[in-house]
Amino acid sequence: MPDYDPEQVQTLPEMVQSLFGSLNTQKIEYDLPNRPDYMARSAPGISPRRYE
Repeated sequence: MPDYDPEQVQTLPEMVQSLFGSLNTQKIEYDLPNRPDYMARSAPGISPRRYE
């Protein structure tokens, strides 16, 4: 995918320019937990065994 035109990005305010990075990359933080520590880890009420 082609990136934004650098000449057009330079006409934007500096604060906004940082939001117009490469369209071909993603910043992903893999070390983030899936859920907060205070959130419950089990949900017995939604177990498939409830239908047995």
